Amino acid sequence: MEEGRSFYHWLCSRGYPRRYLRTVFQEVTWERRSQILEPKRDDRGSHFFETYRACVLTLRNAPEWPTLRERLDLSLTELVESTYGDIFPPRAFLAQSNAQRLGSILKR
Repeated sequence: MEEGRSFYHWLCSRGYPRRYLRTVFQEVTWERRSQILEPKRDDRGSHFFETYRACVLTLRNAPEWPTLRERLDLSLTELVESTYGDIFPPRAFLAQSNAQRLGSILKR
């Protein structure tokens, strides 16, 4: 119980809404424990690489985003040519992630 409470408060400090967390925590019962703990198989990442032969560069949302996007060479040509062998894929995709929530930065 103590670990569950600590985990709950940690999630709250990361910015998760309390109402949402209470709903999720109520769904977890001892009877569902084995089902919840069973490893889930996720092949989405491997399918992406096999299909596109590329990597994804993820950057936080920032004011410099448009300028950076224009200046980046997503073909990775220079990187591929400067290394030995084929350790980098031939191109990259650029992804933008949201800025970190203030509640997850500040300690409560």
